[in-house]
Amino acid sequence: MDQRTEALLAQLQNEIDMLKGHVESLTHELNLKTDKNDIINQINISPENIRISADKISINGRTNIAENSISSSHIKSVSGDKISVRSLSEISTTMGAII
Repeated sequence: MDQRTEALLAQLQNEIDMLKGHVESLTHELNLKTDKNDIINQINISPENIRISADKISINGRTNIAENSISSSHIKSVSGDKISVRSLSEISTTMGAII
C-alpha cells in the first residue's frame, strides 16, 4: 500500500472512531450524543429508563407525566387561568390579613 492510501485509511478509521463516540447501540441500550462549544446533549435509552440531558428541551404534542414526578418545588409559577376545578371546595389556601 502506498502512503496516500495508508493516510486515507487512517483518516477514515479516525472518522469511524469519532462516529462510534456519538452513537452507541448495544443489545439493550441506545445512546445518542452530540456536543458543541462544551454543551453536551444526550439521549440514553435502556430497559430501565430514558434519560434526556440537554441545555434546552422542546416537547411538542400531548405529554403525560405519571407518578406525580414534578413537585411544587420544581414549578416556577402558575397563573389562575391554568387552574381547572369542579368546585371551589377543591381549592385551599393560606391567606394573610384581608383588608
